[in-house]
Amino acid sequence: MNHLIILLFLFFPLLLVGQTERYTDPEAREILQGIEQSIETTGHVHYTFRLGIHPPERDSIIQDGAYWQQGTSYRLDLDDYTFISDGVSQWVVDKASQEIQIHDYEDPDPSEVAHPQNLLKIYQNPNFRYRLTDSDLIEFIPMETDFEYFRAIMQVESDPPDIASIQVWSKDGSRYAVHMTDTHAGVAPPAEKFQLIETDFPGYHIEDLRIN
Repeated sequence: MNHLIILLFLFFPLLLVGQTERYTDPEAREILQGIEQSIETTGHVHYTFRLGIHPPERDSIIQDGAYWQQGTSYRLDLDDYTFISDGVSQWVVDKASQEIQIHDYEDPDPSEVAHPQNLLKIYQNPNFRYRLTDSDLIEFIPMETDFEYFRAIMQVESDPPDIASIQVWSKDGSRYAVHMTDTHAGVAPPAEKFQLIETDFPGYHIEDLRIN
C-alpha cells in the first residue's frame, strides 16, 4: 500500500511553473504550461483514474480511484483509503482498519514526492529533468542516480490540453501506471468534498493528532 500511495501522491495537481531552464525541454514545458492554463481557467480539477501496480514476479494490482482539488483543498478516494484536506486540516481514512487520523495541514515541499498536491507537479520537482520524446510523450529522468524512481513517462492530450496517463519505473523492478478514465473539467467540486463527513464512516475510531 505504501507504493500505491507514493505513486498517487507523485502526480496530481494544481500545476505551477517555476523551473530553471536546466530542468526543462522548451517543447515539453510549452505542453505542460498548456495543461496548467487549462486547469487555471476553471480553478479546480476532478479526475477519475485506473491505477495499475505491476511488481516483478507477482500478480498485478488494479484499482480505480477519483481525485478532486481546488486551491489547497483536495480529496483522493481509493478502495482502501481516503485522503481529505480543506487547507487547514488533513484526514486519512483507513477503511480496512476503520480508523481516521486528523493532522494539521502543512504546505508541501515542492521536492517532496509523497504528497497529493505534487501529483502532477513532477515537472516542477527539482529531483527531475524532462524532455519531449514524441508528439504526446514526455519523459522524466531523476537528477540524482540514487533516486528511488529511475524513469517516468507522461502521455498528454492536446485538445483540450490534459494528461492521459503516467507510468513510473522503480529501481526495485516495479512499474506503476495511472490512466485517466475521465476528466470532469467543467464540474466544480462541492465544498463538502473537502470536509470529513463522519456519518459516511459510522463506527470508525477517530484519532485527532492536530496541534493547532
